[in-house]
Amino acid sequence: NLSNASQKRYLNANPEKWEEIYSFCPSYVFFRPTDHPPLGNELTPLTNGRSIATDSKLYSFKGSLSFIQGKMPYKDENGSTKFKAFNRFFIDHDTGGSIKGNARADIFMGEDEAAEFAANNFYSRGNMFFLVLKPERKEIWLDIFDRLKIISSSQNKS
Repeated sequence: NLSNASQKRYLNANPEKWEEIYSFCPSYVFFRPTDHPPLGNELTPLTNGRSIATDSKLYSFKGSLSFIQGKMPYKDENGSTKFKAFNRFFIDHDTGGSIKGNARADIFMGEDEAAEFAANNFYSRGNMFFLVLKPERKEIWLDIFDRLKIISSSQNKS
């Protein structure tokens, strides 16, 4: 079990291993306090439950839209960990030092207690789809975006 919760249980049971493990893993950044919102690539603020990190060698274009299906952990009324199915759109905002390989993503859960619980107990297989523009349609969409910029610019002036 590679979940954060199982890793924490192991480290709590073996405190003499903390220094060895953390010195070996310089990318350990879970729930570190900052003076600003969590930032992804190009200093883009991450969005709770909507931002993902992927392997930059495979997914070099950040800002891509993806659709993920999986199982999200939650605590039931007895405090037990349960999982419920989810289907959600995400934006690829970041790269993860430990996110290596095809069809792998790290979901940014957020900054509150529920997000910490979900992040510490989330480790599951699911489906991930990237929505990409067909190359032959690129010029059409670039033209549409240029027209939208002109319309937006003229509305801001009036």
